[in-house]
Amino acid sequence: MRTDASDPPSTVGSRGAAPAGVRLDYGETGLDLEVPAGARENAEIVRPRFPAPVADPEAEIVRALREPVAGPPLRERVPPGAAVAISICDGTRPQPRIPMLRAI
Repeated sequence: MRTDASDPPSTVGSRGAAPAGVRLDYGETGLDLEVPAGARENAEIVRPRFPAPVADPEAEIVRALREPVAGPPLRERVPPGAAVAISICDGTRPQPRIPMLRAI
């Protein structure tokens, strides 16, 4: 389900507009899901935002590691000499693997 990056997340039920269902980007043709009437009051559908790409992904990853949104930076959380694990998604996920590894 693609929306413009400026579109606010939309909701279902008492938290916002009440559509009967939602269309998902799934497979080659998509998938329509109906939200049962009894669930609409407590259901929330959050649509993704697609921000513009950054000019220098590696520099942005370094900045994010040094200045995280919440909590101390990674180097303050892990003591010197400690072992760490790095998880990298497979090729089906849109992750900047090479810039991420270079930044780390």
